[in-house]
Amino acid sequence: MAVVSSIGLISLVFFFSGILFTRSSSSSSVLPIGIHPLDEKYFASEVINCKDGSKSFTRDRLNDDFCDCADGTDEPGTSACPAGKFYCRNVGSTPQFLFSSRNSRLFLPSVFLNGTILSTHLIVDCCDGSDEYDDSVVCPNTCIMGGNVPYKMVNHATTRDLGSVDTLKNRNGIKFEDSVQKLKGLLEDSFRAIVEAKAYEQIPDLLSASKESCLNSNPFSFLSSFTQIYRTQLIDDILQSFIPVRPRSRLQVAYSCLLSYTLQSDSPLPLALAILQRTLRSGCVPVPQTRLLLSSSWLDGRRQSQSVCKILLEMQSIGYNPDCGTCNYLITSLCKVDQWKEAVQVLKSMAGAGCIPDLDSYVSVVDAMCELRRTTDVAELMREMVTKFGLNPRQEMVVKVAATLRLNKEIWRAVEMIEFLQREGIHVTFESYESVVEGCLECREFVLAGKVVTEMTRRGYIPYIRVRQKVVDGLAGAGEWELAYAVRQRLAELNS
Repeated sequence: MAVVSSIGLISLVFFFSGILFTRSSSSSSVLPIGIHPLDEKYFASEVINCKDGSKSFTRDRLNDDFCDCADGTDEPGTSACPAGKFYCRNVGSTPQFLFSSRNSRLFLPSVFLNGTILSTHLIVDCCDGSDEYDDSVVCPNTCIMGGNVPYKMVNHATTRDLGSVDTLKNRNGIKFEDSVQKLKGLLEDSFRAIVEAKAYEQIPDLLSASKESCLNSNPFSFLSSFTQIYRTQLIDDILQSFIPVRPRSRLQVAYSCLLSYTLQSDSPLPLALAILQRTLRSGCVPVPQTRLLLSSSWLDGRRQSQSVCKILLEMQSIGYNPDCGTCNYLITSLCKVDQWKEAVQVLKSMAGAGCIPDLDSYVSVVDAMCELRRTTDVAELMREMVTKFGLNPRQEMVVKVAATLRLNKEIWRAVEMIEFLQREGIHVTFESYESVVEGCLECREFVLAGKVVTEMTRRGYIPYIRVRQKVVDGLAGAGEWELAYAVRQRLAELNS
């Protein structure tokens, strides 16, 4: 499966190189071959540090065809360093990064069917020919004519000809897995270039095409090199640029990557809540792992003695306001990881943060408490949602609460809940009544069962034959002849 994912990444790189940022670059001085204009100051000093911090080199060793830096910092214009990256200006077309080793005409498989390589593609170089500056190959400038089009050399082959995928090598003898890692690095550089150029509208399509690679490395990871204030502003700019994007489904991968990166950063809140809010409002669904990451980040914040309201209201410091949808997702996430007490705290603090709870706010908490049979807390929440916020609980919730009270043998509390809901003008369905009646019979509360059946008939509900027979027989056996007769008479009036 990992091999297939890696192969998918390779076939996507050709697409990424076509949507790199569009940016005109000019400089008063001539840049060394293969260097991005944004790195001009970095390479201006006489002693230059390798970008990975491993060592340094003097300026006269730049592009001297000898690899000093493992990350290829010193050889952007030659093929001396396997990890080196060459910047194509491509004036008249789209600037892009290429691996410096492409000067050697690297071949990689691009079309697979059932594990068999059907063809190979020659990797495209700069459309302006700037990567072939030593005159060994004459490359015309095709940028203005619509360059950056992959030139294909189809070589039909079989796995017998090329060996197994696991041991595949390209024509330069470079291992296939190493090439994949290089291409991942190219993708990260391409993404960084888009963000630096503020071409945020290209992000959704790039990430949608690279969603397989995002499983292994997050393309937003490079943001960690910025200060928290600048990083927050940058992510906010990206979120704002997403608002007009249509169809909104294009944003699914972008939002997922942003959420994943932010939730795993040093200070995830309140920025992660803002991203979550934009995700939910766009109609996109966060990936399942988000619930665990969000719960962990939230609990870390709470351990620092921060109140629920304080954390939620911190969203205002970055231009957002907490809303019901964001809080509901947080509540559900906490319940999913058995943090129902914290979920209750969030529920009870929502109003203080300017969010009025809705039915969905209560559903997850009530469901979790019913699973744990915490009936006292459930009954309290049911009353709170009705009396304090004027909410009508969904019938499936009432049925579940009634069933939980029945399992706990708290049948009197179940009857009280039904009576409370009826007084508040909330419709109670047949299923809830039936569950309560059967609970009364199980607890041998025949008088209570008779009263519930009588109320059922007033609402137009008729118990099942088996249930009503047990009620009448139980009343008779308990010596409650008058009530037994009244119940039988009532059922007879309804022609049952």
